[in-house]
Amino acid sequence: SAASKVAFRLSLNNIYGDADDVVIGTTRSVTALAAGASSTASTTLTIPSTTAPNSYYLCARADSANTVVETDESNNTLCSSTLVTVPPPDLIVSALSTTATTAAPGTSIYMSNSIKNQGGSKAGASIVAFHLSANATYGDGDDIVSATSRTIASLAINSTSTASTSVKLPLTTPTGTYYICAQADDANTVTESSESNNAACTSTTIAVP
Repeated sequence: SAASKVAFRLSLNNIYGDADDVVIGTTRSVTALAAGASSTASTTLTIPSTTAPNSYYLCARADSANTVVETDESNNTLCSSTLVTVPPPDLIVSALSTTATTAAPGTSIYMSNSIKNQGGSKAGASIVAFHLSANATYGDGDDIVSATSRTIASLAINSTSTASTSVKLPLTTPTGTYYICAQADDANTVTESSESNNAACTSTTIAVP
């Protein structure tokens, strides 16, 4: 036979070539094969970063470019019997700090904040929200919610989005000492492997006179 290429795909339903496939860019070349001969190789495949979280069969197609004239063109594909799992994204606040020590109600302080995707697939758009907290716990009864938020368009695997955000304290903020807290994906638009690790608070406090 003539030289050919083997192509690879991920499939939800164990069928190569239909609408649910994820196309893998890697191919491998096969030199001309004599009758009865075979070609075996170990091929490293790169899963596309846009692959949706799920469990997939890995499928291959011999002579994917149809360069070889065969007696049967319908038996060129095979899928694995086991599944490859692409895990969901997982967003965390990986760093949060401010140099401010005092802020009056109605004013703003700059918060350095980093959101990291430590999961196994790309995260879509999400919102980072900010609270003032008397006890370094985001989301409980003592929180004061800032109207400030920032949007992250998307976040690839192991990527971090860092910004200096001007966070406004509400005019109604009572006198006291507060931690500043942030929560990744505050609107729950991203399905994550863990939804319980999205928040963090500063290690130091600011005084509101």
